[in-house]
Amino acid sequence: ATGDDRGMAGPKVIGIVGGTGRMGQLFAGILERRGHRVLIASRSTALTPEAMVPQCDVVVITVPIAVTEQVIRQVGPLVRKDALLMDLTSLKEFPLNAMLQRCTGSVVGTHPVFGPSVQSFQGQTFVVCPGRGDAWHKWVLDFLCSEGAVIKETDAATHDRHMAIIQGMQHFSTIGLGMALRRLGMKPEALLEYSSPIYRIRLDMVGRILGQDPELYADIELQNRHNAESIGAYVAALRELQNVLATPDRDGFLRFFQEAAAHAGDFCSQAMDETDRLIRTVADSVAKAPAALPTVGLGLLDEHTIITLGPEGTFSHQAALAADAAARVLFVSHVAEVFSTLEVNTLETGGTEG
Repeated sequence: ATGDDRGMAGPKVIGIVGGTGRMGQLFAGILERRGHRVLIASRSTALTPEAMVPQCDVVVITVPIAVTEQVIRQVGPLVRKDALLMDLTSLKEFPLNAMLQRCTGSVVGTHPVFGPSVQSFQGQTFVVCPGRGDAWHKWVLDFLCSEGAVIKETDAATHDRHMAIIQGMQHFSTIGLGMALRRLGMKPEALLEYSSPIYRIRLDMVGRILGQDPELYADIELQNRHNAESIGAYVAALRELQNVLATPDRDGFLRFFQEAAAHAGDFCSQAMDETDRLIRTVADSVAKAPAALPTVGLGLLDEHTIITLGPEGTFSHQAALAADAAARVLFVSHVAEVFSTLEVNTLETGGTEG
């Protein structure tokens, strides 16, 4: 072993700040099964973060986005110089910067891209962002690999720029569409009667996002500094397209469309194949559905069965359990399977990851 690796082997004392939450409990259980001693400190525990952190080889921050920086500033100076401070936040720049500023020990940023309902890390994706300290960084990677996790290593800025599109711009578009329907006086149920299968999916996504906790989406939209760039580009593109339509400028529309298509490149063919299969599946499901079957995405046939886009432990799974904690949850790999499963099952709802 190198000098940096000395002392990395063997069980550790690992403290979880916010460990009474579901994600903290998931990590605590997995770490304990690996032989580590786990301490937990939160607002509801007798053990305070101030008392816990100096005892720990590893300190894990798992608290809501809105209070993450505050908690890091509180506990960071208490982390030993030979110890590791890491977080589980879905944004990476501001937590990583705060940890580096407030802590003299090693620092690693992680984003578990799944929800807390999984039983293990097997097959689950972790984004890992380096901070300070090669030996502890390697320890984190070795631990996650030993648990079967899929690891994506990147820097914090790249992570957050991707999240600004995957989360920030997509949720902005979906929430905006929901508000536009309100201002137009259009109910989604009425629109479904006129929609082709592929547009039913779009409307279902509006309902899925708006049916969840607005606090979560407020944090996602407001805390990522890259959202301004991605949403700004999106709004500018919409305004340009709106001007083309208002003129009206057919040639301008064709140029706009063709430029966007050229950028998408080969993905267009892939997407066409996948959505063709999806459209056929949805159309067949609607056509074969009994008369009593409500419109796809709104039906309640079996109050104790929910179908959701897997794998187990995703935010879709969390939403299903939030809807009915006692439900039997069926997992599928693709959106199309939600509808193909309708052909042989009576299901409470079709949910997709937002």
